[in-house]
Amino acid sequence: MNEGRTDKRLARLMRATLVVSSGGSYDLLIQNVSEHGVGGRFTGARLSHGDRIVVEIPTLGRFHGVVRWQSDTRIGLLLDEELDAEHILFSNEMLTRKKEPYQVPDRAIPVATTWRPGFNKDK
Repeated sequence: MNEGRTDKRLARLMRATLVVSSGGSYDLLIQNVSEHGVGGRFTGARLSHGDRIVVEIPTLGRFHGVVRWQSDTRIGLLLDEELDAEHILFSNEMLTRKKEPYQVPDRAIPVATTWRPGFNKDK
């Protein structure tokens, strides 16, 4: 099925809020993003092609757009503003924080000897 996409889609999994022009606000599970669009799961009201919406993505802001399509619980949204899809992957501080060498907690270090009779460490 060729849908004539012009933007490369990147898989992302995050929660957002979908605000529709009628004033309703619903949870949206974003599954993929591109520069001008968002695709995901939506269990709110039935929306029509062309309905105006706002997608609120935590830490990234609000993006205005329209409903491109809706099928059962899946929805595709075309955004007016450009979305930096690459930035979304690395916007989480846990992913970009410099890793420190792992240190075993004191409670996990054995306190007893591991010597066993019958085993000679010289051989």
